Amino acid sequence: MFLRPCFLVVDQEFAGSISTRKLILETAKFNVITAYSYPEARATVELFPNLSAVVVNARSDGRAEALLQHITTSHPTVKRVLTGRKTDMHTLVDLHVETYSPDALLEGLRKLFPEDSAIAESIERALEEKTPPEF
Repeated sequence: MFLRPCFLVVDQEFAGSISTRKLILETAKFNVITAYSYPEARATVELFPNLSAVVVNARSDGRAEALLQHITTSHPTVKRVLTGRKTDMHTLVDLHVETYSPDALLEGLRKLFPEDSAIAESIERALEEKTPPEF
């Protein structure tokens, strides 16, 4: 059985940016959970400790760094992805996407999870090739 990767996307800013990221990732057949604050993200990681990765928007107020440090310590198998400007938090993450572009994020996640991405794409191709039943 194939279990698609599940990502927690965290962004305290404009809700549209998180919705765009979520839509792009779901269109690529990944599962997505969202959080609109760092406390909510931390609670969600505790509720879903088997997440594939947490995608965090870079902020300079220290809360993103505290969340990433918590995940690194408490859930070392969960990958950590940072989006946004250059930062010194790169030692806490598995992937840093310096842009807020949803397409760049998707490309980075596909590189971080190449086997899962290939399986999801092959399943999607197989589903598209089947002819729908006639009624």
